[in-house]
Amino acid sequence: MSAIFKREMSAYFSSATAYVVMAVFFFFSGMFFNFYVFAQNSNSLTYVFSNMFFIIMFLIPIITMKSFAEEKKQKSDQALLTSPCLLTEIVLGKFLSAFILFTICNLIFSDKKKPAEHQYFLFCTAAVVCDSLYSARNPAARRCDDRY
Repeated sequence: MSAIFKREMSAYFSSATAYVVMAVFFFFSGMFFNFYVFAQNSNSLTYVFSNMFFIIMFLIPIITMKSFAEEKKQKSDQALLTSPCLLTEIVLGKFLSAFILFTICNLIFSDKKKPAEHQYFLFCTAAVVCDSLYSARNPAARRCDDRY
């Protein structure tokens, strides 16, 4: 699992994927933070988190779909699936790398005074990551691949 995790993390940061995702995330989080905190003169990040969730619903699938799509594109998925690693170790390694990338994006919101808001936000996005990874590996969710 650690080898898959290291490989995925290096794949994210050796290509433009991680940098583009982080740039889009920081842009929209800065825009929402500026509007809701500075312009509305509020000290609550609840509105920022609720609006960022819609942006995250587009960013998380970009991160997770790349994970298995690259394996299939490079034709290394058969070697990975026939390796002595269990399927759960493969999925956990890919999940942890996607989750760590998202957590790096979320460090901008770290607030020691209100950790409950931040933990709920991370939990919801972890659920989205799990769902994206499950649908990437579930044969019933990949009906269009049956023709190839």
